Amino acid sequence: MKIFITYILCSFLLSVDYYVSTTGHLENSGTFSEPFLNIQQCADIMQSGDTCYIRQGQYHENIIMDNRDGNNSNPIIFTNYNEERVVVDSIYR
Repeated sequence: MKIFITYILCSFLLSVDYYVSTTGHLENSGTFSEPFLNIQQCADIMQSGDTCYIRQGQYHENIIMDNRDGNNSNPIIFTNYNEERVVVDSIYR
């Protein structure tokens, strides 16, 4: 039981929140104050348990998830930030 609890705590502590904005930049770190410009930038570095918050706007890109998998307890999540309206033209897997 202790091992399971330790695993859950470590997974939670190691998860990262990334941010994307149409006003972001390709050189940014993906933090709230320095968001990425493209959703693909998140997709390229995300690991199990990470979340990509997408800020309001329209994104014209194809997102490719090359060998990136979450799992039931630590999914990879792409979601809009704070119920902002996000439009993505196309997504390929």
